Amino acid sequence: PNELGHEEIADAFGELVNMTTGHIKAMLPEGARMGLPEVSQGPLSELFARKEGEAQIWHFNHEGEPLTLSINLAA
Repeated sequence: PNELGHEEIADAFGELVNMTTGHIKAMLPEGARMGLPEVSQGPLSELFARKEGEAQIWHFNHEGEPLTLSINLAA
């Protein structure tokens, strides 16, 4: 943590999100669409206030640091 800045960490998570959503997109039925993945930081209440539609939310914890993954459905 002392060697990486917030921007570098966000870039790494962005790459993970891109790879993961690429695999998910390949499994979707023909005609299904997927928006661009997004990495966000901040309080969950602010992040989800900007989203539309239902969401699947997973909460993780690594060495005391929270990580939340959500997949939001288009409205």
